[in-house]
Amino acid sequence: FGSLCAVEAAALTSLGRRDEAVSLLDERLAEDPDDPEVLASRATLHLAAGQTGPGEALLRRAVVADALHHRSRLALAALLTGSGREGEAVALLEDLLRIDPGHAEALARIGAVRAADPAAARPYLEEAVRLQPRRVEYLQQLGVCYLRLGDHRRAEATLRRGLELTPNDRDLVNNLTVVLTLEARYAEAEAALRGLLETDPAFAEARNNLALCLLYQGRAAEAEAEVRRSLAVAPELRDARLTLSEVLFTQRRYRESAGMLAELLAEAPHDHEVRARLGMALEAGGDPARALPELRAAAPVFPGHLELALALARAEERAGDPAAARELYAAVARASAPGALRDEATGALERMALAAGDR
Repeated sequence: FGSLCAVEAAALTSLGRRDEAVSLLDERLAEDPDDPEVLASRATLHLAAGQTGPGEALLRRAVVADALHHRSRLALAALLTGSGREGEAVALLEDLLRIDPGHAEALARIGAVRAADPAAARPYLEEAVRLQPRRVEYLQQLGVCYLRLGDHRRAEATLRRGLELTPNDRDLVNNLTVVLTLEARYAEAEAALRGLLETDPAFAEARNNLALCLLYQGRAAEAEAEVRRSLAVAPELRDARLTLSEVLFTQRRYRESAGMLAELLAEAPHDHEVRARLGMALEAGGDPARALPELRAAAPVFPGHLELALALARAEERAGDPAAARELYAAVARASAPGALRDEATGALERMALAAGDR
């Protein structure tokens, strides 16, 4: 009866007869206060009206009444995530996985909540895709996760799998252009991005990626113009704010870059990528004391990030810890290919050895 009542209430709501839907659901709850389907439907109406408190209370009642009522648990997890209670949301979804280990949506939701920590998100998203290999949104999430981990080969393959299913998906194309840009396939990336923007000039995410593509070609002034156009359309677009901070860093406007990154980190304290960039901007701007805690926190998350390790080495040296600096310079020298990074690291080791000999 609860399911039939919920269906009827949904039909009334779709016809604009919300008050009748509310009355129907309330009558049913008076008869059976623990019907999870009716509780979830009544919660949905509360949430649609902006009444999050009553909506959350009803969803919690539904979960208590029936631990297997996935709809209520997923809706409650979404509500918790939206209100900044990611830890509670993940715990709720993990409980669902203990009951139903093959619940792909719960896996994907955890992956989304943990997006700022791609290494933690990866196993959840890979399992979601394994369970539902034709679910395009899961392929999108996993492709972006690989991208954030620096695994461009897997990122491209995963995003192209999604495009085989939905060839005109602009978000898949847009994310693929990031891979192409990072692989220095600039002509492919720029052509695809300009095609997206020709179709929709207000596509702020694509314009931001065009700015990145231009920046990586050394066209910083053009990049700044494009990313500012992106922010004019979507001022809160996090990726565009990150891109602008990178443009400013490239132009050696380190203080401006660090200021933007500090704002972003205050909004998302667990975003390790932003923390790493902030530490590098502070170090480059000549503020090793403020840079050190950020760099030390970020370095273990990105063990293969040689620019980050080099920035940490410089900060440790300037802060008066030559042993830590020497160890980091040596690690960069061993891991880097011939070029500027290795030259700087080996040069620093030679300089420090000479200084130690003088003493």
